[in-house]
Amino acid sequence: MENQFQVTVTGIVRNPPQNSDIRFNVLGEFRILGYFRKGYETHWGNHEYYTYVRLAAGAEARTVIPKIARIIMDRDPDIPNPLTMTPLSRIHLYEDGAIRYVAIFTLVALFILAIAACNFINLTTARSGQRAKEIAVRKVAGAERRQLIHQFLIESVLLSLGALLVALTAVTLVLPSFDAVTGKDFGPGDLFKTGLFVFLLGTAIAVGIFSGAYPAFLLSSFRPAGLLKGGSPRAGRSSSSARVRKTLVVIQFAISTVLMISTLLIHRQLVFVRDYDLGLRKENVVVLPAKEPILESREAFVSRLTGRPGIINATFVSSPPSSVVNYATGMEWEGMEAGLSPAWAFVATDNRYLDTLGLKLVAGRNFPENKSVIEVPYFIVNQKAVEEMKLKNPVGARFSLWGWKGTVLGVVKDFHFRPLREDLRPLLMFVMPRVYNQVLVKIRPENGNIPDILAGIKDVWDEFAPGMPFSYEFLDTAYDQNYQSEQKMGKEFRYFSFLGIFISCLGLIGLAAYIAERKRKEIGIRKVLGATIPGILRQINKEFLGPILLSNLIAWPAAYWAMKTWLQGFAFRTNISLGTFFISAVASLAVGLLTISVQSFKAAREMPANSLKCE
Repeated sequence: MENQFQVTVTGIVRNPPQNSDIRFNVLGEFRILGYFRKGYETHWGNHEYYTYVRLAAGAEARTVIPKIARIIMDRDPDIPNPLTMTPLSRIHLYEDGAIRYVAIFTLVALFILAIAACNFINLTTARSGQRAKEIAVRKVAGAERRQLIHQFLIESVLLSLGALLVALTAVTLVLPSFDAVTGKDFGPGDLFKTGLFVFLLGTAIAVGIFSGAYPAFLLSSFRPAGLLKGGSPRAGRSSSSARVRKTLVVIQFAISTVLMISTLLIHRQLVFVRDYDLGLRKENVVVLPAKEPILESREAFVSRLTGRPGIINATFVSSPPSSVVNYATGMEWEGMEAGLSPAWAFVATDNRYLDTLGLKLVAGRNFPENKSVIEVPYFIVNQKAVEEMKLKNPVGARFSLWGWKGTVLGVVKDFHFRPLREDLRPLLMFVMPRVYNQVLVKIRPENGNIPDILAGIKDVWDEFAPGMPFSYEFLDTAYDQNYQSEQKMGKEFRYFSFLGIFISCLGLIGLAAYIAERKRKEIGIRKVLGATIPGILRQINKEFLGPILLSNLIAWPAAYWAMKTWLQGFAFRTNISLGTFFISAVASLAVGLLTISVQSFKAAREMPANSLKCE
């Protein structure tokens, strides 16, 4: 192992399930850590590792934690008690925040279903005249209203179940693309697992009942006498039915507009995160693992790297600035207030760290260039740490960490070493080669010669770590990975927004066709009296103009509240501008009117003789 240690394979374990957060290629004994970090595995103040505990039957975490904490306090009384316990089943969804996105996309799915249900209700009630005589004959033949309601509800449920069958087929076909977008690994068999399939079946039945209820009660209320004499089934109800249809159009477009605004603001936040000044230069920095042979020849390794074309500098770190996850306790400094128990992030590095990342010193100086020193008792802190220290001039102040005594050498300007969801935190930097894990290599690419530079880095790697696999990543890519969930969410919201608008437009097409058919003779008479096609288009379109504008007025506060709540998950975030809302309003209005105009134009072009020949 690592071309240095002999280990024995003692067994083969089944691969972890795909839905587990616990991923590994090799399981090793914890004592192997001592080969890489002498004494580090026995330090009681080291909180770098998770511990999994199986509790005895009947035991509770709140009673177990103090007992475990007592063991640590007995070893080192200065260590504060940071212990918490979380059930394993809650880690992924609740501790990692995934439940937030589950709730968001569940709500979006319900919105899409609501849009589809509104379409069904609108088109069913609009076309009620086609079933008028059927309803009349059934009532004359003795059918009760209750029986008619049951019939219409059963038809609606059967239609919903048919839609479920089509949806399952479609999902099976697009599942590979879905997995590619979401980063998951679902198979067709997952759709038919008992729990999920029963849920989908129940949802289809519920949607069928919900969307079919109003049409069922409306259609069953028609009176047979007037229908059989050729009367309108909507006599006395036309105005109320029209109001219901317009209300459903408002609901549809309000939901679609909320999705559109959310998509635009998510994209805007992702652009904000991408372009935000992090206080360091993350571009053109290559991150390498720091293997033992390289650690033993650090200066020679850096010298060979910087001698290559296109390589500017290199520095060793305990963790890259994209994800500083190590925190230290047990700090003391000159003038420290009593009762403080600080917990600061820390980076072990060297005197090339600041220059490699373009960090700025606001006070003091950098670590000395003493190549013979193994561990230098100097510390550099950031501005946030100075705020917590409450010292006007911390440079030169005595400082100790884990009993390791030194002085504050300098103060670096704050930079972001955690995702922008989190506020700036105190950071402590010091030289400690035994905990280095990565090498940051600053490059200067010219004319797209990055492959040549990487080949040069690999040559130096092979020289110092022969036989060890060469791997790397770019620092800006590592920063981007901090926002993978938001990037996926933005992409998925684009699809949902398009789907919502598409379904809404399908409903508008049907309604516009119904209105054009209902006004066929009116349009013919208007054309005979000299009406133009643009005039007829305005006449039909104005029925939908009001509902679409009203839907925007309803959607704006809902979208503002939803996105303000989501953006609060970022300590650094974009502003919610009025322009985004106007863009969505113009887009929804344009799409809606364009959809209606297609059907209106067909009706307006018809020759009056065709619509009036029976009059």
